[in-house]
Amino acid sequence: MKAATLMDLAINRIRQYLPEDHEIDDINCEDNIFQICVFDVAKFPGRLVDRFRFEIRASETELETYDRFNDTLCKFVESWR
Repeated sequence: MKAATLMDLAINRIRQYLPEDHEIDDINCEDNIFQICVFDVAKFPGRLVDRFRFEIRASETELETYDRFNDTLCKFVESWR
């Protein structure tokens, strides 16, 4: 599974749980790793408040990667509920 595909899934899921005054910005994606930063934009300039980071491991199968991704993402969005 490609990092860009997982990154798109993460962005869509994270956005659902962010408070109104928080935004996703500063997204970085390389070959096997990506990072999504969340900023509090209630005041200028926005302040980094959280970061979702995920790395695809060559030693894992696609299913193992997706399961780990899903677990990691669930824990991350749980903090925004």
